Amino acid sequence: MVGKWVLLAAVLSVVLASSPAAPARSAGAAWSGDWATAWGPMRLSQSGAQVVGAYAGNSGHIVGTVAGSVLTGRWHASGRRAGWVVLTLKAGGRSFSGRWSSDASPGLWSSEGTGTCTSGRCLLGAPTECTKTYVIQPSGAKIAAKVKLTDLSPASVAALRKKEEAKYAGFPYNPTGAPETRKQNCAGLVMETLFPGVVKPGNIDPDQLYKKILEPYGQQVTFRRKDDVVVYVDGFGVAKHVAIVESSPVLGATKILTKDGDERPYTAELPNRFFTTLLSNDPLVQAHAGTQGRVEVWRIDRSKFKIEEVSSGQCDQPAAGAAPAPAPGTFTLVPGLTTVSNPNSNELTITPDPTGQGIDDHTGANGGAGNAGDWKVEYHWAVPTTLVAGKTAAIYLQIRVDSEDPPQPNGYQTTVYAPDFAQALPCHYPEQQACSKTFAYAVSPGQAGQPQIEVSVHMLSAEVDFFYRPAGK
Repeated sequence: MVGKWVLLAAVLSVVLASSPAAPARSAGAAWSGDWATAWGPMRLSQSGAQVVGAYAGNSGHIVGTVAGSVLTGRWHASGRRAGWVVLTLKAGGRSFSGRWSSDASPGLWSSEGTGTCTSGRCLLGAPTECTKTYVIQPSGAKIAAKVKLTDLSPASVAALRKKEEAKYAGFPYNPTGAPETRKQNCAGLVMETLFPGVVKPGNIDPDQLYKKILEPYGQQVTFRRKDDVVVYVDGFGVAKHVAIVESSPVLGATKILTKDGDERPYTAELPNRFFTTLLSNDPLVQAHAGTQGRVEVWRIDRSKFKIEEVSSGQCDQPAAGAAPAPAPGTFTLVPGLTTVSNPNSNELTITPDPTGQGIDDHTGANGGAGNAGDWKVEYHWAVPTTLVAGKTAAIYLQIRVDSEDPPQPNGYQTTVYAPDFAQALPCHYPEQQACSKTFAYAVSPGQAGQPQIEVSVHMLSAEVDFFYRPAGK
């Protein structure tokens, strides 16, 4: 991988613990598909958190796992070159940027390169939102919060700013200094203020807050105080907007904190406490209560209930440096148990790594006219670092014929074996100078109770055996 990324490989999971510093992780993403990159066409395949693939040029392979939108790992290219790589999906999930380093200069990273999806799953893009679920006890009612994974573009912010300025002109609304964002709406702001540390930034239907918390556990009030909730109800009895009271002096105006949709948060004055009806020309009253609605102020009794997060789905991201609990039936590769049987050691040099290789150098003393000629063939593989019973894992095989003298028809093959699984990759020279394939290994659910799983890669008369043990044991 000198001068350009013609071959890439990415390995993660166990390998990440010893990897060099890399860019920070972000939201989740899908990598399967064909990519046009500065280093040639690239094809990636994602199964769960693992990604394998190859791209044009010197013929190489990719194997790895994904954390958020970041793919980190190792690349392998012909000539026994290898190193680390970090790719990060951009907003929308249809392009990425990345850097690589070489084992020859491990502290030196390349300049940034890019890739763009041209076909496949990656064209669907990365998810733009996920859902957190909160449960209210003792009622058991649930409130859903939509968490936006992408934010407003600069152009959208500029357009929204103009609308805000026109909307609040002449009224006592003052921006707090926080920017416009689609990652939190009015009810999300109120909920996070009322339940700090429990409710995270998100977009919550204000009517859910109204019907599931305020009405069951609160009461309407006339004289307001800090942390009361202001509700803007339309003519059909639906809460369309909420705000929270910051202060309410006896003789002065009530100060509220409000955020209308994607707008900036504002502090504002609520219309007189005896005049919270539809007669107000206040912009929030007009926008959300209208001429048939009303404005209510509620005070909740937090001693009567509690709220807790029960499900985050895609929103769950492991904390930096923290390892998520393994799924049931998870097996982890134990590198110290790897074994090599190599009767061809006089010409076959094996690197028994999860992203390893075997170089068959049948030249010099091993070749010549008396030994069927000269040839040099590379066998590459990438096996997972984790297997999960009942799930599918990707196993990558590749053969590359570097040279053959005299050129003549020849067949080469590498094979991978695992419980209830056997797949071969043949390569017919000279029609094919390089062959590769990613195989889907469906790990049987019955393997969950086994003490170990063995995966074996064979080439010539040699084999490399990888052993996986139950995670945490």
